[in-house]
Amino acid sequence: MVLVLNALSAIYSSMFLQLPVSGPGRSTSAIVDLILGVLLVLGRRKVVPFCIVRVVLGALLYLGISLYSRDLATAAMQLALSGSLLGLLLGTPGNARLGLSSVVAAAYVVFAAFVLHTGTRARNAEALVAAREIEVIGEAGVQGVGYYYHFKAPNALWYVRSQEVTKRENPVADRWLVRPDKDAHLIVIVENFEGGGVDVDDYQNAVLENLKNAATNVEVLETGSLFEHYEQSRRVHARAVVMGLSIDYLYGLVVFGNQGYQFIGFAGGPEYASVAPEFQQMFDTLVIGER
Repeated sequence: MVLVLNALSAIYSSMFLQLPVSGPGRSTSAIVDLILGVLLVLGRRKVVPFCIVRVVLGALLYLGISLYSRDLATAAMQLALSGSLLGLLLGTPGNARLGLSSVVAAAYVVFAAFVLHTGTRARNAEALVAAREIEVIGEAGVQGVGYYYHFKAPNALWYVRSQEVTKRENPVADRWLVRPDKDAHLIVIVENFEGGGVDVDDYQNAVLENLKNAATNVEVLETGSLFEHYEQSRRVHARAVVMGLSIDYLYGLVVFGNQGYQFIGFAGGPEYASVAPEFQQMFDTLVIGER
C-alpha cells in the first residue's frame, strides 16, 4: 500500500504541481511502483523480489541525486521510504521490525501528504492569478474602491480578489482579500446610515446578529477597542459553525460619520491562530477617511 500511495503522490505532483522532484524518469518510476504495489495488495507474492530490486535501485539513484544537489530533506525522506519498504519486504519480518517499518512508512506518508497539500495551495494561488481572479497587492497596499480607506497587506501571501469576482461572490463587499495557502479571507463592507450615524455598540450587536442568522453555535470570545484613540471602534473575535465547519472571525468595526465599516477576517479553526496576527497587522495600518 505504501508503494501505491507513493506512486500516486509522485504522479499527482508531476501532473498538477510540477514539483522539481518530478520528471519523465520519476513519472516512469511511479508507474512501475503503482503496478508493483497493486500486485502486492492483490496478494501476488511473486513480485516481492522485483519490488526489492526496485526499492534498492531507486534508493541508490534518488539518494545520490539528492546528496549531489545537497537536498538533505529529500535524502532523508528517501532513506525513510526505502528503509521502511525493505523492512517490510525482506524475508519474514518479526514484530519489532514490522512495527518499526510500519511506523516509519506511516510517518513518510503523512509528511508527503502535508507537502502535497501545501504545494496544491501554492499552485492554486498561481492559477488564480493567471486566471485574473486574484491580483497581487502592490507596495501602496489596499485602497477602497467606493469609499475612502486604505491599509497594508502583512506579506506577499495575501492577494486581493478582482472586483468582478468580489461582486459576484458578495455584492455588498467593497474589497475582498484572500490568502489561498491558508484559505483565509478579509472582507471589507461599508454601509451608509440614513439619518446620521449610530452608536458603535448598536452596530456591533447588529453585525453579530447577522452572523447568528447565517451560522450556528456563535460564540463571542473577545471584545475590545479597535483604535484606542477612537471610541467608535470595536475589535471582536467570534467563532461559529458554517456548513459544519468551525470558523473564527476577527471583526474590525468602525462608525465614521454616517458610515459603518466592517473589516471581517476569517479562517478555519486550525488555520486561524497562524493568520490572526496578520489580520491585526492589517487593522494596525488601517486609515479611514482618506485615500
